[in-house]
Amino acid sequence: MRRPMHGTLLSKLNTLFALRSQNQNGCIQAIKAILKKNDDHQDYLKKIVLPGSIKHDVLKKLDSMNINSYTLFENDEGLMEILAFREVMAREKL
Repeated sequence: MRRPMHGTLLSKLNTLFALRSQNQNGCIQAIKAILKKNDDHQDYLKKIVLPGSIKHDVLKKLDSMNINSYTLFENDEGLMEILAFREVMAREKL
Protein backbone atom coordinates (compact mmCIF):
# COMPACT_ATOMS: atom_id res chain seq x y z
CA MET A 1 0.00 0.00 0.00
CA ARG A 2 1.37 3.38 -1.01
CA ARG A 3 1.64 6.10 1.55
CA PRO A 4 0.32 9.51 0.55
CA MET A 5 3.01 12.08 -0.17
CA HIS A 6 3.59 14.55 2.64
CA GLY A 7 1.85 17.87 1.92
CA THR A 8 4.98 20.00 2.37
CA LEU A 9 7.05 17.83 0.04
CA LEU A 10 4.31 17.86 -2.58
CA SER A 11 4.07 21.64 -2.28
CA LYS A 12 7.84 22.02 -2.74
CA LEU A 13 7.80 19.75 -5.79
CA ASN A 14 4.94 21.72 -7.33
CA THR A 15 6.85 24.95 -6.72
CA LEU A 16 10.00 23.54 -8.35
CA PHE A 17 8.06 22.34 -11.38
CA ALA A 18 6.36 25.73 -11.71
CA LEU A 19 9.70 27.58 -11.48
CA ARG A 20 11.28 25.32 -14.11
CA SER A 21 8.32 25.88 -16.41
CA GLN A 22 8.56 29.65 -15.95
CA ASN A 23 12.31 29.60 -16.62
CA GLN A 24 11.89 27.56 -19.79
CA ASN A 25 9.10 29.85 -20.99
CA GLY A 26 11.28 32.88 -20.22
CA CYS A 27 14.12 31.47 -22.34
CA ILE A 28 11.76 30.78 -25.22
CA GLN A 29 10.33 34.30 -25.03
CA ALA A 30 13.85 35.81 -24.94
CA ILE A 31 14.87 33.88 -28.05
CA LYS A 32 11.71 34.97 -29.86
CA ALA A 33 12.41 38.61 -28.92
CA ILE A 34 15.98 38.34 -30.20
CA LEU A 35 14.85 36.83 -33.47
CA LYS A 36 12.21 39.56 -33.98
CA LYS A 37 14.78 42.31 -33.55
CA ASN A 38 15.86 43.80 -36.86
CA ASP A 39 19.32 45.04 -35.95
CA ASP A 40 22.28 44.84 -38.33
CA HIS A 41 24.63 44.34 -35.38
CA GLN A 42 22.54 41.58 -33.82
CA ASP A 43 23.80 37.99 -33.76
CA TYR A 44 21.68 35.45 -35.58
CA LEU A 45 20.97 31.75 -35.43
CA LYS A 46 21.97 29.53 -38.31
CA LYS A 47 21.32 25.87 -38.87
CA ILE A 48 24.27 23.90 -40.15
CA VAL A 49 23.64 20.48 -41.70
CA LEU A 50 26.60 18.14 -41.35
CA PRO A 51 27.11 14.92 -43.31
CA GLY A 52 26.07 11.80 -41.43
CA SER A 53 29.54 10.35 -41.93
CA ILE A 54 31.01 12.78 -39.36
CA LYS A 55 28.09 12.74 -36.90
CA HIS A 56 29.78 10.53 -34.29
CA ASP A 57 33.04 12.50 -34.47
CA VAL A 58 31.22 15.79 -33.95
CA LEU A 59 29.11 14.41 -31.09
CA LYS A 60 32.23 12.99 -29.39
CA LYS A 61 33.99 16.35 -29.67
CA LEU A 62 30.98 18.22 -28.29
CA ASP A 63 30.63 15.69 -25.45
CA SER A 64 34.31 16.17 -24.58
CA MET A 65 33.47 19.88 -24.11
CA ASN A 66 30.48 18.88 -21.92
CA ILE A 67 27.95 19.89 -24.58
CA ASN A 68 25.40 17.12 -24.92
CA SER A 69 21.68 16.48 -24.73
CA TYR A 70 21.74 16.16 -20.94
CA THR A 71 23.66 19.37 -20.23
CA LEU A 72 21.48 21.28 -22.70
CA PHE A 73 18.04 20.00 -21.68
CA GLU A 74 18.67 18.60 -18.16
CA ASN A 75 16.06 15.86 -18.35
CA ASP A 76 16.00 12.07 -18.05
CA GLU A 77 15.67 11.60 -21.80
CA GLY A 78 18.81 13.66 -22.43
CA LEU A 79 20.67 11.66 -19.80
CA MET A 80 19.64 8.36 -21.38
CA GLU A 81 20.64 9.62 -24.85
CA ILE A 82 24.15 10.58 -23.77
CA LEU A 83 24.65 7.39 -21.77
CA ALA A 84 23.56 5.30 -24.76
CA PHE A 85 25.83 7.30 -27.07
CA ARG A 86 28.82 6.80 -24.74
CA GLU A 87 28.06 3.07 -24.54
CA VAL A 88 27.95 2.78 -28.34
CA MET A 89 31.22 4.68 -28.64
CA ALA A 90 32.87 2.46 -26.01
CA ARG A 91 31.74 -0.71 -27.80
CA GLU A 92 33.07 0.57 -31.14
CA LYS A 93 36.53 0.93 -29.58
CA LEU A 94 36.61 -2.79 -28.74
